[in-house]
Formats: sequence, structure tokens, C-alpha cells
Amino acid sequence: MKTNNVILFLMGPTGIGKSYLSLELANILNINIISVDSSMVYRHMDIGTSKPNKVELMNYKHYLINIRDPNVSYSVGEFCKDAYKIINFSFNTNKIPCFIGGSMMYFWYFQNNLYKFLNEYYIFKSKYLNTCNLNLYKSYYKKYFYNYNIDYIQACFIDYYFNNYSIINIAIVPTCKFDLYNKIRQRYNNMLSLGFIEEVKYLYDRGDLSLNNVSMKSIGYRQIWHYLDNKISFYDTSDIIIKMTNYLVKRQLTWLNSWKNKIYFIENDELSIANKIKNLVLCKKI
Repeated sequence: MKTNNVILFLMGPTGIGKSYLSLELANILNINIISVDSSMVYRHMDIGTSKPNKVELMNYKHYLINIRDPNVSYSVGEFCKDAYKIINFSFNTNKIPCFIGGSMMYFWYFQNNLYKFLNEYYIFKSKYLNTCNLNLYKSYYKKYFYNYNIDYIQACFIDYYFNNYSIINIAIVPTCKFDLYNKIRQRYNNMLSLGFIEEVKYLYDRGDLSLNNVSMKSIGYRQIWHYLDNKISFYDTSDIIIKMTNYLVKRQLTWLNSWKNKIYFIENDELSIANKIKNLVLCKKI
């Protein structure tokens, strides 16, 4: 059975194990892994973002990771444009686009604009598609979709995909929120042992970055930057990072609770979840 009409969205809070799940999923399904993380797009921000390591990036193709220098911002609008292109490429190469991450606003904005575009497209199609003048058709198209980048849209969703694609939204949630908070503390300590402070110091010493850069507003980087500026103590730095990460988890779970048409998976063995997702895709239980 063809599976290139399915788009997977795997959402979950920080520290739940999404990255490892994506690797397990790549072992059993023909997917393209597309990162939905507003910080992983930046190069030289590896430890603080829990980015897949070099071996994992080499063995498993990841999209939208390391595509920007930290002094160049990346917006949700740019994410949507890139996502359209990757979906198109995935469909054309008979792969399943698998979006995985914790930037909930990116998920929400992409899907809502996609649905909005599809609805407007069908209205437009019923009005203008049968016009005999191709140039007139194109002018109507550009005028009607003034809010969209036509090059990206046209390159992605042709009629076949409009009529044949389906989205599977999957939410990975913790068995116990407080257990996840403990994991976050352990993860932070591991980051320190891997050289997180040294990573931020490298960016700090570059001279072309400041806290005005979007990249340096990421949790962890901003606080350590203040520490390097001698504005807060190391103890306060660690305390604030852990508290802010826990608060981020709460907001991510709130987003997930409000998400419609989703399938829940409780935090468990990643291989087990990956196999269940595979069955969902192959059986189209959406």
C-alpha cells in the first residue's frame, strides 16, 4: 500500500524522548525526519538544544537542523515555507514526512494555515480553474492568494495531494509530570558535563551576537549569557534554567491538551510506540 499520502506530526514536551523515537521510527518506516524546534535550526547550538549528535545526523537524514547561523533569525513563516517544500520532496520520493518536535506554535501555525489554504483553494478552483485564458487564471491565482508565497505553495500541493493526503497527529505525554521534571534536572546536569557553558561561551566570545538575537533568547543560552556577564551566580543560573524548562513543559502540555484530532501515546518504550505508529500509518487509523 502507498503511504506517501500521509503526513505525520509527532508532538511532545521537552525531555520526553522524541528524538530517540524518531530514530526508532526511521528504522521501521520510510520517513523523512523534519525537526520542529525553533532552536535546533541554529548551528553551534548543540548541547543546550539536545540536538541529535553527529553520528545520528550522519546516519539519519534530518531536515531543518543546522540551517541558520545564530546571528540570522528564523521565523515560523519561514518554517512553513520550508515545510511545504520538504513535504513535496517527500511525496515525490515516496517517503512519509514526519514532523517531530516541541515547538507547538510551529505545529499549530503550519496546520492551521494549511487547512485555511486548502479551503480557499477549493473556492478559487470552483470559480476560476475552468477559465480558458491561462494568463488570466494565473493573475486570478496570484491576486486571490496574496497572503501566501505562491512559488512554495504551487511547488508543494497539486490536486493529487489535495485530494489524497491525510494528517496523523500524535501526542507523546509523560506517565507522570513530576518524573519528567526530574528527568529535566538530570538532563541539565548532563548538559553541563558535556560542556554546555563552554558552548555558550564560544557564542558569547564571537562578538557578533547579543541577547537581542532570537537564538540567544532560547532557554539556557540566555541565562548562561547573564552568568558570563557576571549578572547572576552559577547556582541561580542553574535554578532559573530548570524552572523555566519545567514551565515550558507545562505550556507544551497545555497546547497538547487543547489540540484537536490527536492520538495520545503515554511515555513508554520508544520501539513499542514506533511500532504502534507504524500500524497507524499502514492501516490509516486516523
